[in-house]
Amino acid sequence: MRTPALIALALLAASGAAAADGSLRGLVGTRQLSGNTWEAFDADRQTAFGLQGDLAIGQGPLHLSATLFASGRSEDDDRIINGVPVDESSVSVVDLAVGLKLMPRAGQLRPYAGLGLSSTGVAAEYEDEFGDDEDDSDQTFGYYLNAGLDIAITRRFHAGLDLRWLRGFDEVELFGLVDEVDSVGVSGTFGWVWGK
Repeated sequence: MRTPALIALALLAASGAAAADGSLRGLVGTRQLSGNTWEAFDADRQTAFGLQGDLAIGQGPLHLSATLFASGRSEDDDRIINGVPVDESSVSVVDLAVGLKLMPRAGQLRPYAGLGLSSTGVAAEYEDEFGDDEDDSDQTFGYYLNAGLDIAITRRFHAGLDLRWLRGFDEVELFGLVDEVDSVGVSGTFGWVWGK
């Protein structure tokens, strides 16, 4: 009995999102992590990919924004991590962020600024000199600030540049190493815009 009501609610929400101005963009770039743990893994600079969507709130320049931003790096050089000789290692970081973005609703060049809350998960693994695999993961919540420039290539296709600064409320612990998971990400953006 509740299934038709849920379907109707989902269709109503989808039609409302389609009627509002918004966008869906891909992000490709790099992330710089701060902290000694990431340097020990040689993973402080990572290749990053993401997906960002936003919907205009009312008729003004304020948008609701959601971003999934993931990065990672693998190394096969010999190194010592927390006293253990390691042959191969990798670190990946995933952020899910929700916030507000201030951006003009129209124009060929649209600068923007945003802020919000984030959940960041970190996973690391390594293979020691005996071929044994070890892995560990942790999560923290935090906040982000971002700014960028959206450029209209055509009416519906836009590209641009996104700068994202993320700070965790707590440190994370991997293999007994405790560190911050603060980062700065720089990405090129490309995607589809609907509405005005």
